[in-house]
Amino acid sequence: MSYNVDDINVGGQLKVGTGIDVAPIQEGDEKINGSMFAEGPVVFGKPDAFSSIEGTLMVGPIAWLIFWEARSEKLSVDWGIKEKIITPKHPIKEAK
Repeated sequence: MSYNVDDINVGGQLKVGTGIDVAPIQEGDEKINGSMFAEGPVVFGKPDAFSSIEGTLMVGPIAWLIFWEARSEKLSVDWGIKEKIITPKHPIKEAK
């Protein structure tokens, strides 16, 4: 089941997945406010930028910018954004 909300403000930590302790973002009194853990994979940006899992974090082009450019010939903004996909080597597959 999913829920849709307009805005969410997380003052502490956001954890998506197993909810276990994650050392880099710390726990309890030592937790880092604004930190996040996602078991992954996670996609940011344009929803169809990736057709398969290419990493734990996949960052595509800005979704709303592409939507805007496709519908407005007058918009000519150079955001200086360059797409770069880095695919890390798989440790198990590379070891063979």
